[in-house]
Amino acid sequence: MNTHLKTVKLTLKGKNPVTLDHLSVRGNNIRYYILPDSLNLETLLVEETPRVKPKKPTTGLISSVLSSVRVDPLLMLYDLTGNFSPQN
Repeated sequence: MNTHLKTVKLTLKGKNPVTLDHLSVRGNNIRYYILPDSLNLETLLVEETPRVKPKKPTTGLISSVLSSVRVDPLLMLYDLTGNFSPQN
């Protein structure tokens, strides 16, 4: 999770602190966050419903044959050429 910060004081080892207007940190460089105890998280955190990704259409030999033929797929056997023969 990338993090974007405003009004940051950056301190490197052996250097003087530098004040930055904006700083972006890539997510893989962050191990954990230390939040102050005085921060009221219940008012700041918002519950969101999880995003549902649309299903991708299946493509392939079997699905193309099944889309053109209205037969129960459990009753068919397919060979390597894509032909099917119903089970007896």
